[in-house]
Amino acid sequence: MSPAAQRLWTLSRIRPGDPFFNHPFAVDIDGPLDVGLLGRCLTGIIRRHEPLRSRVEDGAHVVEPVVPIELSAVDGDEETGHRFGQEPFDLAAAPPFRVLLLRLGPNRHRLVVNVHHIAIDGLSLGVFMAELVALYGGEALPDLPVRFGELPPAGDDRDYWTRRLAGAPVVIDLPTTGPRPMATDHRAARRTRLIPADVLDRIRQVGRRGRATTYMALKAACDVVLAHYGNDDVLMGMALSGRDSSAHTGLIGYLVKPVVLRTELGDDPTFTDVLRRVRNDVLDAHEHPDLPLEDVLAKLAVVRDPSYHPLFQVMFSHDLEAAPQVVGEAAFTRRDMRLDSMKVELSIGLVETAQGLEAVFDYRQDLFEESTVDSMLERLEVVLRHVGENPDLRVSELRAAGVDQRTVLDAPLERCVHELFAQQVAERPDAIAVDADQRWTYRELAEVVAGVAGRLSEFGVKPEARVGVCVAKSAALPAVVLGVLTAGGVCVPLDPALPAHLLRAMAEEYDLAVVLADERAEPVFASSPMPVLRLEPWPAREVTSAVAPADAAFVLHTAGDDPQAVVIGHRAFANSLRWKDITSWPMSGSLAGAATMFEILAPLANGGTLGPGSALFDTPASIAELHVAGRLPDSVRTIVTTGAEPPASLREALSDREFIDLYATAETSVALVNGRPLPGVRAYVLDDRLRPIPPGAVGELHIGGHHLAHGYLDQPDETAERFRPDPFDPDGRIFATGDLARRSPDGTLRVLRRVGRVDLDAVESTLLTHPAVRRACALDSENAVAVVRQGMSATGLRDWLAERLPHYTVPSRVQAVDTLPVLPSGRPDRAGILRLLAETPDQAGEELPLTDAEQTITRAWTAVLGRTVGAQENFFDAGGNSLLLVRLCEQLRVAFDRQISVIDLFRHPTVRAMAAHITGAPLETAPDAAERGRARQEALRARGKAGQHR
Repeated sequence: MSPAAQRLWTLSRIRPGDPFFNHPFAVDIDGPLDVGLLGRCLTGIIRRHEPLRSRVEDGAHVVEPVVPIELSAVDGDEETGHRFGQEPFDLAAAPPFRVLLLRLGPNRHRLVVNVHHIAIDGLSLGVFMAELVALYGGEALPDLPVRFGELPPAGDDRDYWTRRLAGAPVVIDLPTTGPRPMATDHRAARRTRLIPADVLDRIRQVGRRGRATTYMALKAACDVVLAHYGNDDVLMGMALSGRDSSAHTGLIGYLVKPVVLRTELGDDPTFTDVLRRVRNDVLDAHEHPDLPLEDVLAKLAVVRDPSYHPLFQVMFSHDLEAAPQVVGEAAFTRRDMRLDSMKVELSIGLVETAQGLEAVFDYRQDLFEESTVDSMLERLEVVLRHVGENPDLRVSELRAAGVDQRTVLDAPLERCVHELFAQQVAERPDAIAVDADQRWTYRELAEVVAGVAGRLSEFGVKPEARVGVCVAKSAALPAVVLGVLTAGGVCVPLDPALPAHLLRAMAEEYDLAVVLADERAEPVFASSPMPVLRLEPWPAREVTSAVAPADAAFVLHTAGDDPQAVVIGHRAFANSLRWKDITSWPMSGSLAGAATMFEILAPLANGGTLGPGSALFDTPASIAELHVAGRLPDSVRTIVTTGAEPPASLREALSDREFIDLYATAETSVALVNGRPLPGVRAYVLDDRLRPIPPGAVGELHIGGHHLAHGYLDQPDETAERFRPDPFDPDGRIFATGDLARRSPDGTLRVLRRVGRVDLDAVESTLLTHPAVRRACALDSENAVAVVRQGMSATGLRDWLAERLPHYTVPSRVQAVDTLPVLPSGRPDRAGILRLLAETPDQAGEELPLTDAEQTITRAWTAVLGRTVGAQENFFDAGGNSLLLVRLCEQLRVAFDRQISVIDLFRHPTVRAMAAHITGAPLETAPDAAERGRARQEALRARGKAGQHR
């Protein structure tokens, strides 16, 4: 068998009893039918073509004698034929060819042909139809010049393909519903679109002018469409015929040679340039048709992951509509049958018909929403229309073509933040406003606020004067914040959990007019030059301030390791407080952060209660830590997160709670709720030239509207770089968030990740769902640490992440530690953790097998790979591939007398992880096994030392 057929046979053994590789098709016969003659014609075809009557044993065809086909028509419908086409084959037991004749009505029949893909390919279908019609018409077929078994062995173009694919991305960005799941669901669905004939005619002309075929022009257009979704380097699968001479064109069998077409688009070429590249790539692929996939994957060191094909996830094909073929009074028409399962994630089939171009997108149901695929089809038509009129348009211009993200904003709320609180005092004076260390009604809280505002007015605080607030989280905190705002000052929160020298430095840097400090914080500022007011119960005073909605209200810090001070106006913050879904929650987070100010003021601006309630507002990592520590109250039924999208593992662990995801930054306040812009917010997904991109495409999220901050404190250049003129509103501004996002066809936004940054919060949250992990911190894309129970291995933690996160987000090093350095605020001390990692050896080295199961699995690995392995080595890193994976599965089935699937091996790719899976033991080492392992290792070391002295 050819290498491609060998791979198909291997994959079939991975999925025994599964119709995944069936290649059914149908022949509709309209008119009088001689059923006996049809059976003899089919017998003649299988006599001529050995693959249709061959079993497969140990990777080789075993040709069976011809058995005449006896046909009889049965009543049925399309669904009957579909079920027949999904009946699986046992390739070792019987030939991979079956037929069923359905009677659909008077003089209407359908011949359903169910054949395994290993015996047929796309070009074979045309040969089958030509021979069937010829034989039915009484023609004598000439002898085949060469039989299938006489084909020459495949060539070897591994050097060409290794060079051609070096550095290429092995995973394409597609507008999927989320990360690709490890346990793949291959159920198929189909969406189609008929693109008018005039559009097809123009693209043919573009191809001719570029000395390219229609296939090449359509392939180039599909490359441009896939570039919309964040791909500067597009890999697509293509099937070469595998018929290297005219003597092979009349053969039926799996001769096809899958290859990979690569189109690089990072330089923003014109469509004419893209077409030239595709033309050259297709011609080169025909010159080098033999791609030994496993060898090339090994040379390229491609990371293997069962959630996607290791080189391409999109397949492209182009065909002409099958026309009816008339024999006497009967018309024979070949029909494709509906797919039940997908071999790739997206199959793009473009069929030229008399009515135009039929675009057929078959896709995996678990990855795509129907509306998203419809949007992709629409984008294909848009691209074809535009390049048909002007092939010199660039990829970026085609991405923006026909996209309009402009929205009409509601009028802004022209109020100051403290005025929203005053309105609630007037409407519900006796309702509970704060329930913390003290319990105050709105009237009582207003009196405390008036006391703070009066004292600050006496001190001379006026609009734009910055007032530091260094007060512990208590009932007094909202009173102080509202008092500063009522007096007209700009509130600058200073987190009392920070070290004293940092607080003093911040107070001086921000040029504060005064610092309001509680009794515990007051001594911190004793040596500072600015005045300090110790918080006391001052008498209430009526204060009239000239502060306006356009004036500054806060100086707050951005999140991250390099926080920046952001100046936020009353209008922006007041408009963000219009979100009223949750009106009661406790205080959490850093005092200097925008999220904390929002959680303090949102309840009080909307008539709620600041204090214990049924909602909790925090980052996913903090929520996960509370859950792991058993400190998440049962009363909390709604979890409001910000900073990162909660990972699926956290949602599953807390599936009985409602999750609300806020997108909020210091620069934008709260902008999105569950992916929807709040009133007064514009949310754009733009390319690097600030042009809109279509739904499903990945671009940078830009926020505009009434929620934007003034800018960065005393940093005009940084402000000008991030806060830009709104390209769609001459009077507006937008903020470049630095976050990648995708808009679904229904308008919902999904924030994917920081530009150039792995989502560290998802790593932390996922680690914290492991039962052995108490605390966790992801430092960067390379390093993560976790505080674990004794005996848990670092590799076990990394395996846990690898099972639940996309492979590119899994840190290279995951370290298990006893304690985690923390700051006074309780947040991880990243500098201290880096020092700890520098002093700690990497725990992921090779380890000897400990348990009996591990030793059995190690022997199987050694037999398959031909070398010894450590208990923590990854199968593919040790030289494994998908062919060897099947052999390993069979060895483990025999050794343990149980079913072991390839997916199991992908999920548990080390000896230790597979042993834990098979035995049902936890990944952490049992004490007796650990003791036995230490004894073995000491014995081996002693043996090695003894050998040195001989």
